Amino acid sequence: MNLEQINETMLEATQESVESFAFAEVFTSTDLVELDEDCLQVQMDVISPSTGTFILHASQAMIGEIAQSLFPSDEELTKAKTNDLASELLNTIGGNFLKKTLPESTSFLLGLPEITSPSPPNEHLLQWNFSLEEIPFSIYLTGEIINTL
Repeated sequence: MNLEQINETMLEATQESVESFAFAEVFTSTDLVELDEDCLQVQMDVISPSTGTFILHASQAMIGEIAQSLFPSDEELTKAKTNDLASELLNTIGGNFLKKTLPESTSFLLGLPEITSPSPPNEHLLQWNFSLEEIPFSIYLTGEIINTL
């Protein structure tokens, strides 16, 4: 796949994943998430067929938009629910993306998503910036898995 195809595939995987959670549209964006106390960072390792890491940067507001579709309006959105939702979102996006980009006969293994302190990725990476209800979020892919796509 060339870079344009990879970018289109990530857009598709992200749109399908978010729409399955929130019935909301995702668009590409040039805006970045502020890496402040409002930012959630989720990391998920790619274990095979090659190693790498998916990273999600999203604001509490963006995860809150998705939560509105999933939880009753009178239910409190706790930090634990927010973290679980962000983790499940990255897991779904990452799995959809690899399923679409790797050859059909190639299986893959993902680690468990984990919440980490927000920081900019510092290795070779692919980066995608999106928005949901005009709220930006970003997904990164780092590591050797990039060479497998």
